[in-house]
Amino acid sequence: MNSLLKCLIVPKFIAFALLNLITFSGNQADEGPNAQVLLEKWDSEMKLEKGTYFLRISKKQGTTTIMEADSTLMVGDEQKRFYFFSKPGEEAHLKFFASNTEKVLAVLKRGSSRIEKLSPMDSVEQTAQGTSFSYYDLSGVQLEANYTVDTVETYESVDKQYWKVHIRPLNKATYGKLLVYLEKETLQPYRIDYFSRTGIMKKILRVRYGKVSVDDQKQKSEKEIVKKLEMTDFENDEKSIIEIESLKINPLPDSELFSIKNLSFLEK
Repeated sequence: MNSLLKCLIVPKFIAFALLNLITFSGNQADEGPNAQVLLEKWDSEMKLEKGTYFLRISKKQGTTTIMEADSTLMVGDEQKRFYFFSKPGEEAHLKFFASNTEKVLAVLKRGSSRIEKLSPMDSVEQTAQGTSFSYYDLSGVQLEANYTVDTVETYESVDKQYWKVHIRPLNKATYGKLLVYLEKETLQPYRIDYFSRTGIMKKILRVRYGKVSVDDQKQKSEKEIVKKLEMTDFENDEKSIIEIESLKINPLPDSELFSIKNLSFLEK
């Protein structure tokens, strides 16, 4: 009887153990770069050189373009930023200042004398110039310094593999969570999925590389950088695109220029 029980039980035990082993192996975290290293790599690739950027902005619903605008972006030390939005051929009618080191975002609209400082919640919920990008999205916020990592896993598309990093903001008044994707082979930024504080997916940002004309005052050349940002907004069924057309690298007096008060009179 004991021999018969052993014959029945032992094979089942071995099969059960093998099944557990297979299941456990499938759920193991991928061995790869440290999660913080991935966020630092994202920040490094998305960091803008000091200088003046000339941007083209458009918004589409389906295949129909419903808005086009120009923007000049001035970038100083520590990624302090001035944006100047305008319709083609017009002067700036919205100015936007961002300084992550001072945790300040502020806007000034044409016809208004009041500079509005934005709270973290307002900076996420208010859209910049009617695009799918919020002021927070355009502020140059660093992921490594402002988010904490939950998990890292592999994500596979038809022809590529990506690191997929689950992160949550330290400031709970912004987004609920973000899913950040980097190409496994190059560690180049690929995409971010944005979720609301209630867990609903709000937007997807796609990052595109390309060659940009660069004028460093000595010569003109082309440089491959992050050239295009595409933000898909599911709530409003629209997509906004910001594309860098050219970059002029010039010395900018940071301490004097990059401050909120200059929104009142600074022109592009």
